[in-house]
Amino acid sequence: MTYDQWKTTDPRDYEPEPEEAPTELEEVYLALAEAQVNAKHAAERDAARIKELESALSECLEYFMDRYDVVDGPEGHQLPNKEMRLGTMVDEALHGILF
Repeated sequence: MTYDQWKTTDPRDYEPEPEEAPTELEEVYLALAEAQVNAKHAAERDAARIKELESALSECLEYFMDRYDVVDGPEGHQLPNKEMRLGTMVDEALHGILF
């Protein structure tokens, strides 16, 4: 509808022009934009989950560290107890420190 037609047309008589179907390029662009938004939300959700898991592992590490001890192994050698072995694995996972 041109400007002159718009000026002289009664709005009650106006019928909107049918919308054109999106082109293939527009559909691909919309799909890409949606995928980017979904990826952003997934990354945010994953980051929050990682923080929760790190917090839980830190609490486990504190629990294990309170119970660190050694036990007598074969031939009188001292070996770490189960809590010390688990605490070491958790510490390595959290901080990447290999003992």
